[in-house]
Amino acid sequence: MTLRALVAVALALAPSIARADAKADATKAFTDFITSLATEKPALSDLEAFLPLYLDRAPVPVATDVKSTLEAPKLKVLRADVSKSGTSVWIVAEVKTKSVKVFDDATKNVTLRASGFLVLDKGAWHVRAADLSRAVEDKPADPNCGNASHQWGLEKAPPKALAATVRMTLTAVDQGKSHAALLSDSKNTLVLGSAPGEQFAGAAAKGVKKWQIRSSGNSDDDANIRALAGIGPDADLMWIAAPISGPAKLCTEYRGFFVLAKEASGWKIVHEHYSSPL
Repeated sequence: MTLRALVAVALALAPSIARADAKADATKAFTDFITSLATEKPALSDLEAFLPLYLDRAPVPVATDVKSTLEAPKLKVLRADVSKSGTSVWIVAEVKTKSVKVFDDATKNVTLRASGFLVLDKGAWHVRAADLSRAVEDKPADPNCGNASHQWGLEKAPPKALAATVRMTLTAVDQGKSHAALLSDSKNTLVLGSAPGEQFAGAAAKGVKKWQIRSSGNSDDDANIRALAGIGPDADLMWIAAPISGPAKLCTEYRGFFVLAKEASGWKIVHEHYSSPL
């Protein structure tokens, strides 16, 4: 093979090699973040939003709230999808831990779900948004339950530049067919419901069209949208965290975490993670 041919092969392989490194490096960064929750000094400084196991209305809780939450966590990565440019990635993992401590209550041998959105900044991967939850069985509420339980009183609106996409996403969630249509056709699309066993990948994720959920944080006014959002440096991936009302019979509000990818037809949802706080 000539030198010119070798150079051509090397150039052709370079993007795939870079993406492979990005996936491994970002996964390590996310693993380090989750592992830090087992220590006295959780790594929260890079976060724009973190949904911990308990209900917290602040986008990022103070370190003392989540220190030593987990004991010996071990991750099994379910998805790690890197953007086209290799500068942003979304990751979903199962986290097995010997115990979970929320305030004064501890539970032994627990499996959690973790979602993360990471960006490459100054040569290092940083977790910008994350959701950590345990699947909780749905229980019908008293017919006279009144206000939904687990209400998430977010006050911060998304950045103006992202408001239109956030509104579009939350509007679609309100309508089953529109919700399913906004989901990407990618085989890597992954939806995690709030209850045990609710994990839907690829085409099965389109089943959200039957879900009776609604956004409780949407608004026609950008300043009144109750949601958090951020975007990767390449503008190919973005994340949204917003309150989502469950079916009326459950009288509850979920924490919704979404990742969207920019495809040829526009923004599409590639990941959803719904959770009820412990």
